[in-house]
Amino acid sequence: MSKKAILGIVTVFVLAFLSTISIKAGEPLTITTGPKSGNYYKIGLKLAKALGNGTVVTSKGSVENLQRLAKGEAQIGISQKDVYRYMTKKDPSLEGKVTLLGDLSTECVFGVTKEGSFDDDTGLQNEGVKVAVGDPGSGSFVSWQYITGLEPNFKKATPVVTRSVRSALLGVQSGKYDAAVFVLTPSMNSKYIQTVVNNPDLKFFDFTDWDLNDKYKGKPVYEFKKIKVKDGFFGGNKVETICTTASVFVNEKWYEENEDESDTLAEILLNYKKAILP
Repeated sequence: MSKKAILGIVTVFVLAFLSTISIKAGEPLTITTGPKSGNYYKIGLKLAKALGNGTVVTSKGSVENLQRLAKGEAQIGISQKDVYRYMTKKDPSLEGKVTLLGDLSTECVFGVTKEGSFDDDTGLQNEGVKVAVGDPGSGSFVSWQYITGLEPNFKKATPVVTRSVRSALLGVQSGKYDAAVFVLTPSMNSKYIQTVVNNPDLKFFDFTDWDLNDKYKGKPVYEFKKIKVKDGFFGGNKVETICTTASVFVNEKWYEENEDESDTLAEILLNYKKAILP
């Protein structure tokens, strides 16, 4: 039996066990996630099943999720940690309305340019460079805003709104954009990472600027990591970049007033996190 099959069986048993401690009574919880095609939505579905009392709603991503939590339109949401840090810098009152409860998985900033172009992020610190940064409201778009706040030289580049990672990569390949910057779960199985490594016209570049070493409550918002993007001799191909986390956030008022649900959610994140990850 394959490792994937075994993991699937274990996940089923874990979710079945969690259903015995889930909350059945009270008002249904709203879990705000992301597009149906993304990992946040998949996590939300598993989390709702584990809680036994959750309604999963789609969203544009991290920004909208945090906004919904702050307004009380949702009780639980998923967001990139760097997006939360960026939004609390802009609006400190958000910190009293939305609380970071626990981290789920690593997410990294990936930069892509055309083969033969620059090798690291200094290539983005030049006038006239066009960078595809995603759709406003997406985590990738806000990550770019946060990054440019930490290293002002990135502001020399011209950010361009794109609807999808695919359209951004196609624009880089055609020469429409000089680079694309987006946030992904670091996996060689990612369809976007596979697209880049299998395309002779595209390549990843490193993010190594030390000004990106910002801290929140004593802990780094980004960690510098070497991410393998392709297997091969001598360790394969790796890219050095900055990584944050996809994390679970909650509406602070709900969390304080609903002890049973809060405790169940904490139990899931502490002991059964793997069961709710895609």
